[in-house]
Amino acid sequence: MSKLVLCISLFLIGWGKFYLSPPWIFMADYGLRILIVWLLWDQILVALNQWRMPRFRTWLEAIGVCAVLLTVDQWVSSLQTYDDFNQLLFIPVSFPLPDQVPLIVFDYTVGLILVALSEEFVFRRGFGEKAEASGWSMIKLYVLSSMIFAFIHIPQGLASFTTALIWGGVLMYFYLKTRTVLFTVLMHLAVDMWYFGIPYWESLTS
Repeated sequence: MSKLVLCISLFLIGWGKFYLSPPWIFMADYGLRILIVWLLWDQILVALNQWRMPRFRTWLEAIGVCAVLLTVDQWVSSLQTYDDFNQLLFIPVSFPLPDQVPLIVFDYTVGLILVALSEEFVFRRGFGEKAEASGWSMIKLYVLSSMIFAFIHIPQGLASFTTALIWGGVLMYFYLKTRTVLFTVLMHLAVDMWYFGIPYWESLTS
């Protein structure tokens, strides 16, 4: 079994965490992602050694694309049709808000770094290398990587699946453009900090 298949299998097994209550739901997620990062540690070290600073124009392009998508997503998610679509086939499950400040701080920093590392090294670098080795077309690479990336988010609803599908394609575009997975790790981290930052800030200030 290849590391790519093993890591995808671990993400799918991770759906079981939604049956747990706090703080175990968080502990299970951290443990799973630490295991994936450990399995891919050699690739992470290689990526660190091969880091190349993308051009300034690429940074601006990434910031612009993220700003537009986040703005549109924030507007769409405020609509009632968003919730209706999200629950169209089943009742979605998700992470509860942590109720302890240390857990909020840890989840917002270390937790999100683990998320970005584990998902980018599997769904961008892992699929990118598989595509090169197997001679996949660009269409096959984009479709497979984005669909499977979105599928691991489907317990959180159809809207979350669709959002992840779009972000999967965007992140793959920037991975192929820069050939630097650490760039998409930073993008992923920044986007998740936005998504999680709003409810976490409201939780801390309420």
